[in-house]
This record gives sequence, structure tokens and C-alpha cells, in this order.
Amino acid sequence: AGARYGAYRVYAALMVACYPVGIPLTYLCLLYANRDRIAPPGLAAAAARRRRENDEAVAHVQFLWRMYEPRMMYWEVVECARRLALTCVLPLPQSLVDPESLSHTAFATMVALVFALLYAHLKPFASDELDTFANIMQAALFCVHIKSSIRLQCARIRMFQHELFGFENSMGAID
Repeated sequence: AGARYGAYRVYAALMVACYPVGIPLTYLCLLYANRDRIAPPGLAAAAARRRRENDEAVAHVQFLWRMYEPRMMYWEVVECARRLALTCVLPLPQSLVDPESLSHTAFATMVALVFALLYAHLKPFASDELDTFANIMQAALFCVHIKSSIRLQCARIRMFQHELFGFENSMGAID
């Protein structure tokens, strides 16, 4: 059982290392290999969308580009980076020691802000409705992280006051 467990542990470690790099890299390679069919050069956005929608040669990778403007065909790779930053990068060493550290919440807030600005500026989706929805969701995510940072700091202030004075702030810190 020990050797088998060890083998699975090695396999799991390889997959944990492989997935965050391998999936986005695979997506990037598939998109790059089909770039001229997904975003035909020299065509306006509407004409490029019509051509790629009817091109059977790129039907197998539609899940990567269908929602996006031709000029933003690589956006799914960027989206993978965003998701990985918020799920894989956050639990790095400082967060393992203190998952409620200020660096943890600050990093999450900055990632949310950067992507909110990217979505607002680049408008990657083929539909204006999806662009608007994405902007609202990115702004909401940013607000959630700001609120979490405020709550964390208020909890630390209350804990510090309790340790220092033996009581909490009677003026009512933000919950």
C-alpha cells in the first residue's frame, strides 16, 4: 500500500504541476495553429465572425473562441490565467501560513481590479450584452474582495483591542 500510495502521490503532484501550465498552453497552441481561420486577416470583425462560424476546419476548437471577437481569439487563455491567479496562486506560501493575511486579500483585490479594467477596456466578447455582463461581474468581484479586506482588517483591529485592553471597540466597527 505504501508504494502504491507513493506512486499516486507522484502522479497527483505531476498533474497539479501540469494542469495550470498544460491546459492554457494547449489552448494557446490550438488557437495559434488555427489563427488565420479563426481571425482571418484583412476582414472586418463581422465578416471574420461569419467566415469562422462556417469553417468546419476550426469547429473542433469553437469552445475556445466562439464567444469572443476575432481580434480577441486568445482571450480564453487570458481567462484561464485569471482563474488560475484567483484559485492556484492565492494559496501560495504566505497564505498557507495565514490564509487571511493582508497580502492574500490584497493580491486577490489587485487581480480583480486588473481584470475588471481589462474587460472594460478590451471588450473581448462578440456580444455587447456579454461585455456588459462581464464588466458587472468583474466589478462585483472587485467589490467582494474590497469588502473582504475591510472585514479582515476590522476583525484584526477588534482582536488587537481585545488583547491590548481586554475589550472591543464600543463604537461599533464595521461588520
